[in-house]
Amino acid sequence: MPLCISCLDLQATSFPLVADPYMFKAGTKELSTTSTQLISTRDQGCESCHMILDAVHRCGRDVSDSCVEPWDIDSHYTVQLRVLDWDIWIIEATWDVKNELFYRRKPNIEIELYSESKESSLFKHLGTSKVIPPRLTPDNCADTFNAWISECRDHHECPKPEEAFLPKRVIDVREFTQYESVALLETINGQRGHYIALSHCWGSESFIQTTRATLQQRKTCIDWSDLPRTFQDTITFARRMKLQYIWIDSLCIIQDDKSDWETESAVMANIYSNAYITLAATGPAGNGCFFKRWTNPSMLNWGLKVPIHSHQLQSLQNPNLKFYARIRLDGTFNSFTAGVTISLLENSAPLLSRAWVFQERFLSPRVLYFHPSSLVWECRSALYLEPYSLEDFSTQRTESDIPMRLKKLFAKLDSPSTTLITEVHDLWLSFVAEYSRLRLTYETDRLPALSGVATRFQEFMSAKGFTDDEYLAGIWRSDLVRSLSWGRSEGVTRRFPKPCPPSWSWASIDRVSGDSMITFRHDHIYTGEGSRERDFVPDIRLQILGVSCELAGKNTFGHVNSGRLKLVAATVDAIIFYKQQTAHAMSFYVDPKTAPLKVVLLFQSDVDEDWVLVETEGIWKDVLLYAEGEAEFVNPGTVVKCLLVGRANDSSGVVNFAIVLKEAGEGNVGCYERIGLLVCEVEKLRALLDMRETEISIV
Repeated sequence: MPLCISCLDLQATSFPLVADPYMFKAGTKELSTTSTQLISTRDQGCESCHMILDAVHRCGRDVSDSCVEPWDIDSHYTVQLRVLDWDIWIIEATWDVKNELFYRRKPNIEIELYSESKESSLFKHLGTSKVIPPRLTPDNCADTFNAWISECRDHHECPKPEEAFLPKRVIDVREFTQYESVALLETINGQRGHYIALSHCWGSESFIQTTRATLQQRKTCIDWSDLPRTFQDTITFARRMKLQYIWIDSLCIIQDDKSDWETESAVMANIYSNAYITLAATGPAGNGCFFKRWTNPSMLNWGLKVPIHSHQLQSLQNPNLKFYARIRLDGTFNSFTAGVTISLLENSAPLLSRAWVFQERFLSPRVLYFHPSSLVWECRSALYLEPYSLEDFSTQRTESDIPMRLKKLFAKLDSPSTTLITEVHDLWLSFVAEYSRLRLTYETDRLPALSGVATRFQEFMSAKGFTDDEYLAGIWRSDLVRSLSWGRSEGVTRRFPKPCPPSWSWASIDRVSGDSMITFRHDHIYTGEGSRERDFVPDIRLQILGVSCELAGKNTFGHVNSGRLKLVAATVDAIIFYKQQTAHAMSFYVDPKTAPLKVVLLFQSDVDEDWVLVETEGIWKDVLLYAEGEAEFVNPGTVVKCLLVGRANDSSGVVNFAIVLKEAGEGNVGCYERIGLLVCEVEKLRALLDMRETEISIV
C-alpha cells in the first residue's frame, strides 16, 4: 500500500533531512504539509493525518483560549513534522492569521507527539514520555525525586548523599505529619544529619524572618500559619521524604545581626555543598512548590501562560490505543542555559535570574527545581526534566549551554592534583561573566553573593600550593593582570557611591537598568572556544608594585570599601570626546536621534604636536560618561591615559587590551580611576607604539 501523500504515514525513514541543520540536532528529519492536505487524506481514512489534526486542534485550543484575542484554530495552517530517530515527534503549526498577542505575527506553536510505551501505541516509532499531571503534588514529586536521586547515587560520579555536619541553625520539622508547627534548632558543634537547603525568591513583601528579638521565640515554636507557602511546601516535602532538617536563609541567619550575617555568609559554601538536596522554588516569592503547571509556547510573547494538558488522542481503528499530544515542554531546558535573556527568565522562572542563586546552584551537589512546566534535576553529572525520565539534557547543545558546562568544570575544583591552575583561572573569569548577568535587589551585595563560590576557589588554590594568593574585590592576585581587561556590555551602569570596590575591579559597577554583563574577550570557555590555546600575553613592561583592598567586615570575600593598585606600565595620553552613533552601528529599531553616544579617543600623532593629525578609537565605557550632572560625567576634551595590559587572540585577530584612566581627585591626588577598556587590533593603532613607561596608582 502506498504511503499517505500528506504525512507519509509518519514513516520517518521516508522524511527528508531538515533544510537548516544548524537549527536542529544532526540527523533531524522534517516533512512539510498543510491542514488542507491533512484533512483531505484524513477523510480518505489516514489514521496518522487524523492524529496530527486532532493534536493541533486540542493543543491549539489550549493556547488560543489563553490569549486575550483568541484566533480561529480551524482556519488554515501549515505544519512541519520533525523527528530524530525514535525521539518524541514535534508538530510545528503556524496559522495564516495575525494575532495581537504575537506582535501582529502569525500564531505558531510546537506540539509533542508521544506514547507512554512502545506497546501501548499504534505508532511503534513514536518516542516515549511520561504523562505529567496538570498539578504538581508532594506524592508525584516524591516519586520522581526518588528515581533521580537513586540514579545519581548508584550511577553518577557525584558526591554521595551522606550525612554531613549540620549548619549552625536548622529548622527542625519534628513530627512527620502535615500542618504541624516547626522550630529553629541551634545545633551542637559536630552534629551530623541529612538536611534540605531551600533556594527561593525573597520578593519585596515582608515575610517571617529571624531577628535578635525573635530568636528565642523561633527556637520554641514557629506556627504553621506564620510560614509563607514556599516554606510550608518545603516542610511538606521534607516530611514526605522523612528528612528532619531544613536550612532556610531568612530563618537560620539572624537578619539584623551584622556579625551573624557575615559569619554565616562566609560558610555558605559548606551549607550548600553539604546539603542532601537543595530545593529551588523558581517562581515568584510566595508562589510555593506545588502548583498548577503552565508553559509558554511562544518565542514572541513571553507573558503567555498556557495550562499544561496531556491530551489522549483518539484512534480511528482502536479507541483503547494510547498516544498523546501536549504543548512542547523540553524548552524548559532553555531556562537553565545562558541562551535566555534575564528579562525573559524573570517572567518564567525569576529565581534563575537572581545572583544569590548562582552560588547556590553551583555549590549544591544536587538541586531539585520546581519549574512551572516541569520538575528539573541538576547534579554535577546530569540535567533531567520530569517528562523525559533519565534523558540527560546536559549533553545537548553543550557549546551554548554555559551554566551546565561551567557546573561540570566546577567539579574539577575537587581534584587539585589533576587540575591546572590556569584552568581554574579561566573558569573564574567565566563564572564572573555568567554571574554578572544576574539580578540583585541590592547591587552592593555583588561580592557577598559570590563569596561561597570564591571560598571553593580559595580552597583549590591552597591545595595547589598558592597559599599566599589574595582575593582582591573579585579578582585573584595570581591572575591580576589578565583580570584587569574586563569590559561591560549593554545596559545602563554607574559607579557605586563610596565606600566601594576600586574602579579596576569588575565589582565596582552598579547596574541601573538593562541586561548589562561583564565580559572578557579572551575568555574562551565562556565563548564556547574552550579548545583554543590560552593565549593572553601580559605586556612585558607592566609590573605590579603593590595592591591592596580594605574590607568592610570580617568576610574576606564580602563587601570592599576601597582598593589601590600601584604599578609601572606603558601608557599614552589621549583626548576623550563623544559622537553620535551611526545607523549601521545600531540595531534596526533604535532612533539615531536618541541613541547612546559613542565614546571616542583622539591620540596625538607622532608627526604633529598640536593634535592636528590624530587617530581615533572607540572604547568600551564602564559607565555613562557623557551624562551631564552625573558624578561619572567626563567633559569632552579631557585628557585620559591608556595603560596597556596585554594582548590576546580575538575573533578579529590579535588585539591589544588597554584600560582607560582619568584623574581621580577627591582626596586621591595623583591617583587615577578606570573609566573604560580600549580593545584594538595590534596593527591598527600606531599611537600605542609611542607609549612610555609610567608609575601610576589606580583607585
